[in-house]
Amino acid sequence: MEKLAKLKEKNLRKSAIQDVEDIPPPLKYKKKVTIVTYGEVREIGEEINYKLQAQEIEWSSIEEEYFSDLDQVQSIEQLQDVLESAPFYLTNPTQNELVCRYLCEDN
Repeated sequence: MEKLAKLKEKNLRKSAIQDVEDIPPPLKYKKKVTIVTYGEVREIGEEINYKLQAQEIEWSSIEEEYFSDLDQVQSIEQLQDVLESAPFYLTNPTQNELVCRYLCEDN
């Protein structure tokens, strides 16, 4: 009888260890990024608009010349490069990232 009790105890320990091993590892935490809203980029857009007006550049030519191959842009970094160069000259990295994220996100 004593052997039977020890055997049951041993089986219970194995079962408990197996149960602990079956517990999945904790989920990795993902950093939540807040969505960029129109209000955050409105002033930046106005600034870009004034720069383009000062250079006498029309929106239609911007679309054709700079964004005709927008399907080729595969990352926010590539879009940032476009906005840093002429005629946009959006050199502030924070503003540039906000505008690019606004354009790329589904909001």
